[in-house]
Amino acid sequence: MAIVMVLATAGGCKKTVKTAEVESWMKQRMTDLGIPTTKVACPKDIEPKEGKTFDCDVEVEGKPYTIVGTITKVESSKVNFDTAWKNAPSGVIIRSKLVPPLTDELSKTFATKVDIGCAEPLMFLDATRVATCDFTAGATKAKVVITFDDKLVPTGWKLDPPLLNRAKLEELLTPNVREKTAPTVMVSCGTEPLLPRPADGMVKCEASDGAKKVPLHVEVDADLNVKKWEVVAG
Repeated sequence: MAIVMVLATAGGCKKTVKTAEVESWMKQRMTDLGIPTTKVACPKDIEPKEGKTFDCDVEVEGKPYTIVGTITKVESSKVNFDTAWKNAPSGVIIRSKLVPPLTDELSKTFATKVDIGCAEPLMFLDATRVATCDFTAGATKAKVVITFDDKLVPTGWKLDPPLLNRAKLEELLTPNVREKTAPTVMVSCGTEPLLPRPADGMVKCEASDGAKKVPLHVEVDADLNVKKWEVVAG
């Protein structure tokens, strides 16, 4: 970000950058980006010298962050400077801009309401450009790992652990189980809309025909494909 600030004279002929204007500009910039900034505090008597850097403390939803300003040009009574978030080598993701579209996408993907929760209002990316948030669907919880390109555009996501769509799993299993048992058998794999894949890949379901119920073990591979199923003898 490049901006211009008018210089102020502080005692004698010494000139400094107008701190109040810097703070006001930064706060407005945060508002424009959709970042609910509650406080911006920059140092007094910033020397108007090319290459000079200064730290401004920023508070977002009660969380402290730091913006580093670097003066790039001094001309007459005006100063140009760039700003960057401190300790954010690969950029910053704004939670309020990421969560709504991601929530909508995952809700449509899994055909059920999901909630996405990211702990920090600003997520600083390292060289891997990966951010991790909480994923909740009913009582099922997981982590959603989001990757970004060099322009900070999301390029993909995955869940840890992977989750199965219960309704689709039951729909897939039912005709196969009926073929080997009875045409009236119903298959149930619980009540939650999404199911974590167990570490051993064995999902527990149930086949019922009237009052008769028997447990099923369904083997699911790492790509969430059903490999086989079997009735568990009582």
